[in-house]
Amino acid sequence: MAASAKPKVLYLLHAYFNKGGTEQHTRHLEAGLANSFDITIAAPHLNEIVLLKDGTVRQKYQSQMVPWPVTPLNWEVAEEALQKIVTAVKPDLVHVQHFFNWPLASIDYLSTLGVPSVLSLHDYYLISPYYTLEGAAESASRSIKACVETFGCDITLYLQTRVEYLRECLQQFSKIICPSMFLTEKLRPYFDLDFQVIEHGIPPFREKVARPESSKLRFGYVGALLPQKGWQICAEAFKELKRERPDIELHIFGGGHPDEEEKLKSDSALIFHGAYESKDLPEICSKIDVAVIPSIFAETYSLVLSEMWEGGVQVAASGIGTLGERIIDKKNGRHFTAGDKDSLKSVLRWFAENSEWRKWEVERPKALEKMIAEYRALYLDLLSN
Repeated sequence: MAASAKPKVLYLLHAYFNKGGTEQHTRHLEAGLANSFDITIAAPHLNEIVLLKDGTVRQKYQSQMVPWPVTPLNWEVAEEALQKIVTAVKPDLVHVQHFFNWPLASIDYLSTLGVPSVLSLHDYYLISPYYTLEGAAESASRSIKACVETFGCDITLYLQTRVEYLRECLQQFSKIICPSMFLTEKLRPYFDLDFQVIEHGIPPFREKVARPESSKLRFGYVGALLPQKGWQICAEAFKELKRERPDIELHIFGGGHPDEEEKLKSDSALIFHGAYESKDLPEICSKIDVAVIPSIFAETYSLVLSEMWEGGVQVAASGIGTLGERIIDKKNGRHFTAGDKDSLKSVLRWFAENSEWRKWEVERPKALEKMIAEYRALYLDLLSN
């Protein structure tokens, strides 16, 4: 590498074009570190693996979608594509952001290239292919019954072999990164590793949030219309409460299946705004007084919580995962029992009947610049050793 050249960094990602939190986080890193590092991203897309720089596809490699949930150790066509990518990029450092949609041997290969290797863990994919660990999935690797409930068949032997293989692979990585202490503690019973916590940062809003006075208390759901996000329970709880309290509103911001969106559009009790972009967040925050984050799985960080705090919005959320850690009940938000409609409705009612929450100081989320600085320092430290 020439003295004046930027160090080359290869990111491995499970997907690039989605609007998920991991993809957003990776794009933030790519842009924020561009002045210091030459970053290339490799991600599966349909039956190809695409190579991207600056958000633009620069090369495509033939591949095939990797099976799930029994993701194989080896998947020849994807492994060949990855080897070609490494040869083309010649990375000085590799950072695996997520290896879902990749054969398991990919992370073993990248950790043994002779360059520093970093692995970020954004969810529970190390424990189980069902990476949100909803319901019975948490014990799926230990119980045949739970495994069948989660995956439809008994794959306990595969799950045990998978964890053992990953446990061996991870020993070879230079650094293992988690976004929260909660996730590290969740993983420790399975993996005896030296996890480093680097919380996710978000960019500041480019415009100040102006929240006009309203005669109604405006609740808001912001996020994808996915079952694990609990938005349907939120809508049901709200509609029941609205029969008692016509002075409340629920605004829903997010996209999902067309059928779900059509139902929301026709539901007169709700105000559905549809899909949104990050640039829309200041306007979204101006339209709500209390954000509701009703996830039915244990979030490992929650960028939505950070975004709501950046917009000065108070929050009611499921009291599990990092939502339970980051929010202190009746100090900087409220907790309700995840998946429990009555508990959620009770908390919504509390906001409608009390005013003390309006005096709470809204938390300041971690700034994107601070996170970028931490990763820059980490990369430079690894490259100097």
